[in-house]
Parts: sequence; C-alpha cells; structure tokens
Amino acid sequence: MALAFACACAGRPRAATTATAPTKIDLFRNNRAVIELHQNVALHAGSQELRIALPGRPAKLDVGKVQTTATLVSWHLTGESEQAAPTLALTLSAPRAGNYDVSVHYVVDVQPWHADYRVIMQPAAGQALLDASLVLDLPYGLPTGNLVVHDSAQAADAATNAGFALGTVELPAGVLRVPLLARHTLRATPHVTVDFASPDDARGLAMYSTEPEADRTLTAAVTYEVAAGAPALAHAPQGSATVYVQTGQTRPVRAAQLKLFEGAERQPSLRIPLSEVATIIAHRHRSEFAYLASRHRVVEQFDFEISNQADVATTVTIADRATRGTEWWLGYVNADHVAKTPGTEQDFSLRVQVPAHKTRKAMYRIVYSGSQL
Repeated sequence: MALAFACACAGRPRAATTATAPTKIDLFRNNRAVIELHQNVALHAGSQELRIALPGRPAKLDVGKVQTTATLVSWHLTGESEQAAPTLALTLSAPRAGNYDVSVHYVVDVQPWHADYRVIMQPAAGQALLDASLVLDLPYGLPTGNLVVHDSAQAADAATNAGFALGTVELPAGVLRVPLLARHTLRATPHVTVDFASPDDARGLAMYSTEPEADRTLTAAVTYEVAAGAPALAHAPQGSATVYVQTGQTRPVRAAQLKLFEGAERQPSLRIPLSEVATIIAHRHRSEFAYLASRHRVVEQFDFEISNQADVATTVTIADRATRGTEWWLGYVNADHVAKTPGTEQDFSLRVQVPAHKTRKAMYRIVYSGSQL
C-alpha cells in the first residue's frame, strides 16, 4: 500500500524542493520494492499542485489520508512512458504559506535479485574471509536511497522484518553488483564427525550376550566450522557462495560451491566442506566385556584410534550409542569432552583434538544396569 502525507513546518516559503529525510528502499524476495520518498516543499496559502517524479515505474500506488493540517485534495499519475519516470501530481490545500514535508510510499516491480557470497578459506591461519555482493537487474533504475533487503516476501509493515541494511546506494538502470557485505574475518575450525551410532548398531544382542564385538573402521573428510554468529550477519540474505582455498600468499583456488544462510533458523556456524578426500581414519575396538550377574550389570570398554592425515589439527567428534539398554552411564572416559546427544536416550559423543599427521587415542567404559540382567 502506498501513502502520501504532508505536515506543516515553520519558516519562510521556498520555491525549491529539498530532501528532508533519506529515501528508503525495501527490497523483497517476491520481486517487489517498496520506496519511501521524502521531500520538503514551499507552499502558499490555498490550493496548489505539487509534482513528484517516481523512479522505477510504480506497480501500485494508493495515496492515503493526509495526517496533518494541510489537506490532500486529489492525486493522479502523469507522464508515464518508456523514456521518462511517471510523475505523481498532488493537489494540496495549505492553511497558510510555509514549508511542508511530503512523503510518498509506492511499490515497484523488480527483476529477481540474488546475493553472491565469496568465502576464502585460510586453513593454516584458522580463519575464513567472507564478503558478498547484491546482484540486481533494474530496467528503469530506482532512486538513490537507504537500501534494505529482506529474505521474505513484501510485508504489510516492513518494520516486522528488520532486513539487512546496505546504507545509501545509487541504483541506476542496468545490471548492478552492489557491495552487500564488507569483508569479515571469521574463525574457521576443521571438524569431523565419525558416526559409530548408525542404525545397524541395533544388533539385537541380549543385555548379557558375550558375543564378540566386531571392530569397525570409519573414514571421513574434514568439514570446516566457520563462526557466523556475528550481529553484522544476523539478517544477511540467503545466497550462493563460491569457496576458495588459499595457502600462504598463493592465489586462492576455487574449491566448492554451496548455499549460505538457508532456513528459518540461523545456525551460529557454517559448515563448509573443502574436499571429499577422507583424511580422518577412526578405528573402534571392544577391549573389555564383563557380565556381573550378581550385581545386575554389564561393563564394556571401547578403545578408539583416530589418525589425522590432514595438514591441520582437526577436532573429531565420535558419535556412539549405548546399544544394550536405556539404563546406563559412562564409568570412565578418556577424551577432551563428552556429552549426551540431546533428544535421545542412548546416543552420546566424545570429542578429541588430533594434531596434523598424528594419531590420537580415546576410550570409554560403559556400565549397564537393570533387573533384567
């Protein structure tokens, strides 16, 4: 909905029109832009016509009631053509001569736009460089103003969707690449999850079964967790990202293409895979089993050997499951961190840091109890 309103301002009449507040442009995902123009005009007492150019070819214009002592008598669009922007002709009645603020809201159709991100991974420094451009195709151009992009469709009240503010931007006709995000340096941590808690671990063994536990070996490629919870990124629009890897002072090499900031809930970190080559090898071996019938307990111990063939130290999360029941606890753990998996009764994880080209060991001893033992 578009709105025009005028308000009285003290001072001598001026013939010229001047800006009283920055023009605001809200750009939405449904290929609509809502433009809010502000001007200061000198009016004499009585009825007169004011003409305001509306760049961008309005798709919808609906002038609402005047919210001041001046009166909006009528309005209409004139002069619309392929060569010139249409003009809004307002007939205003001023109670006395003076300066008046006039604001006009209108909606224009725009071509689909997208955010284009670039991520330069610097593994040796443990960081990622992130910047972005907004790519626009504007057949008619828009006024220069404070541009805000929204990942949602056009809202009845843009204030309900904060959007991502770009500051004052010139928007002439044509295909434009507008700086969207100044370069940010983000922490990048190499991380791997090796999942021994896969569904086939539901082996159907009795709680007290002494059957041998087969060794398992899993491999995985390193994924980098890039911290992206900075307030400056809170409303960054979703878009595609080209990922590069830079070693030392060499030229960055393109490594991957992925989507950023998708989904309704923003995650505090981005997961960026740089290669499909498995550089982490994790081996699990059951080293101890004891069935203590008189105490209604089963005790098992599992040992892990994690080999890191990558060039950087890597955080490895070992996901596992208590497969013999829901009454259990970990009697002893050798790892940097251990945690139960939220929302589950039997899943948990260990976390260890493995230096580059080194092997790290970890283990846990699990105790099951219950009257069925």
